[in-house]
Amino acid sequence: MINLFDRNDQATWDLYFSLKAIGEEKPTIIIQDDGWLPDNLESPWNYFLREDCAGHPLFFNQIVVPDLWEIRGDNSSASIYDYDRRAGEIVYANPKNKRWVKEVKWFDYTGKVRSIDYYNCFGWRFAQETINLAGQSVIKTYYTQTGKEKIVENLLTGDIILNTNEKILNFMSRTDFIYYYLCQRGFQLDCIRYNSLSYPFFISLKRQTVQKDLLFWQEPLGQTMPGNMKLIFNGQAKQTKRIIFFERDSYENAKKISGNKLDINFGGYIYQYKRKNSYGKNGLILTNSDQLEKIEVLIKRLPEMDFKIAAVTEMSDKLEQLRYYKNVTLYPNITQQQLNDLWYKCDFYLDINHQGELQNAIRTAFDYNLLVVGFENTAHNRHFTAKDKLFQPQHVSTMIEELKRCLKDPIYMQKQLEHQAETANQATLNQYRQLLE
Repeated sequence: MINLFDRNDQATWDLYFSLKAIGEEKPTIIIQDDGWLPDNLESPWNYFLREDCAGHPLFFNQIVVPDLWEIRGDNSSASIYDYDRRAGEIVYANPKNKRWVKEVKWFDYTGKVRSIDYYNCFGWRFAQETINLAGQSVIKTYYTQTGKEKIVENLLTGDIILNTNEKILNFMSRTDFIYYYLCQRGFQLDCIRYNSLSYPFFISLKRQTVQKDLLFWQEPLGQTMPGNMKLIFNGQAKQTKRIIFFERDSYENAKKISGNKLDINFGGYIYQYKRKNSYGKNGLILTNSDQLEKIEVLIKRLPEMDFKIAAVTEMSDKLEQLRYYKNVTLYPNITQQQLNDLWYKCDFYLDINHQGELQNAIRTAFDYNLLVVGFENTAHNRHFTAKDKLFQPQHVSTMIEELKRCLKDPIYMQKQLEHQAETANQATLNQYRQLLE
């Protein structure tokens, strides 16, 4: 049995750690390798590229550029300039304030992206993608740590060339390449648990095993069922025996469609909380602008709450004026260590900042067991926020009363935290074990 997951993203991690929490230590493979996989996971790409895997992430100003070119960067992104011409863009890995290089996009003289260099967590360029004038990705070449060309993927035709040192192998598709890798690794392929109807599903279909595989469906099902899922429901993908849905509406719709012809279940996640809520009075706001919905109303009418307002950049005069309130502390240009301390110190997160979400703040607040409260027009990640904790701006008084009750009554506060966990589909260890029996 193996876990064959598609992407290195938060949903995959939640699933992986849930399985690990109940002792499911099966080999886990990620198909879409972005170069930042943890040591205990692998992909077909890093398996064939791997050498020493020594090193550390590349800092943004360590990118090699021609003489007299300049790199300009801040805590969110960086650019490469040839005098006044913007010749490249540096994309940071998360957390962005560390300024670690994940990608470098190179522009031609018309401003079009013509190639992308991909850097991994060891600081070396493991892949380069070339792009034609029409904006199509053409070739992606993968390199070893010493710069040796190892894998060449034609993104237009789909074929892949692998240099094994002993011989050069040609594959007609990515599916064939992945299957070759799985066989080379000697994995037991009697049962595959997968979370995508893309390449993991294609690998499932490639085997002769019947009704042993399990699909974890972590996305909303939507109004139209994906074509590959129709194959499963119609009995044309006989390798898949069960589907576990992680969205309640998707699960209910699937049950109606299936009519008990397929083993369908509803699942959740076993979250790894970093701390317990201490039922304190500190509320955190992380922002990259001075547009905080109803901030002064909240400060004035909640004197019992201490507002910690943090920014990764300088603060405007508008925010600076808030420091004159006794229950406000400002953190301009906050360091990662200061922010880590605030995650441990605070018990509320106020999702009231307009514009983009900083540093995956809502999910981080959830992981640190902060109660997330916000406005409908500023909410960033609703999956981890209870619906009744998002208020219309004109109903700010109702929001204030709710916060006052949470501050005053620890038992009520705990119930709201439990409700927040239910919103995010939290499951117990026993529920998870029973789900996978």
